[in-house]
Amino acid sequence: MKKKILITGGCGFVGRHLTKRLSVDPNNEITIVDNLSTGLKLEDWPEHLKCSVARMIYDDCVNFFEESTEKFDVVFHLAAIVEGRMTIENDPLKVAKDLIIDSAMFRWVVKTKPKKIVYFSSSAVYPIKYQERKYNIPLPESLIDFKKNKIDLPDMCYGWAKLVGEYLSYLAVNKYGLKVAVYRPFSGYGEDQDLNYPFPAIMKRIVKKEFPIKVWGDGRQSRDFIYIEDCISAILETYERINDASPLNLGTGIKTSFRDLIRLSCKLNNVPYKIKTLLEKPVGVYARYCDIRKQRYFGLKPKYSLEEGIAIVSNYIKKNNL
Repeated sequence: MKKKILITGGCGFVGRHLTKRLSVDPNNEITIVDNLSTGLKLEDWPEHLKCSVARMIYDDCVNFFEESTEKFDVVFHLAAIVEGRMTIENDPLKVAKDLIIDSAMFRWVVKTKPKKIVYFSSSAVYPIKYQERKYNIPLPESLIDFKKNKIDLPDMCYGWAKLVGEYLSYLAVNKYGLKVAVYRPFSGYGEDQDLNYPFPAIMKRIVKKEFPIKVWGDGRQSRDFIYIEDCISAILETYERINDASPLNLGTGIKTSFRDLIRLSCKLNNVPYKIKTLLEKPVGVYARYCDIRKQRYFGLKPKYSLEEGIAIVSNYIKKNNL
């Protein structure tokens, strides 16, 4: 039986991997809407992600939502402005457009009533008071609870925008009877990720044998790095089981500092370790890593170790001479 699927932002990093995995099933009839602000045209996708879709619409998804009355079985809503820490901190009103994108999407689904909406939130929604140098904890989904009026200061405009998106997801379920799954990815990475993001940027410096290796801040800030295919697997294994907009973390639960990431990557690439700290660069919160208990409840466990992920990204950079 055919399943009509819409993916907004499908030409971006996460969207490409999601589309490739969904395209394997011939019953999935995929439509992508993407204005290519950061994404790649379908014909320019990396070889390992090339696939066919039923329809490609190169346009702003806000325009699509305003004009379309088409009905879909599943809507994967990935469209957003992120562009890394430099944009989040230095151009917050650019990121605030995410409020427009999400509100347009939720108004549209209320009219067209898809069978399922999958909303991509972010770990940036978590209160920054739990991510400080002096005090940080693995972040459980329960730290935010709209039913109990339980929210706190998230990470910059991007965190606020995604928190509003989660609240709209909550309203879509409780006021309009829709079915919504919400995901909070932590620091996803992969071989074809834009170099605005720290993981591929650091891997490139190491592969190109930059010495010393530049790191933003003092390098002691830490993140929860999860390989993109583990994120996609978790979503595809659970999105049909979550209907109430209750969020699910996507992470490993392992806290890794940028110094440790560089040290391990240097070892695996047989490159000497020495860093140059760029203290004037923005670094965000000190420590962000997830509580994995709810993922374990769903039977989820990452397939790829950090060492394996480093090898995949490093080899891709070498092979494609990036």
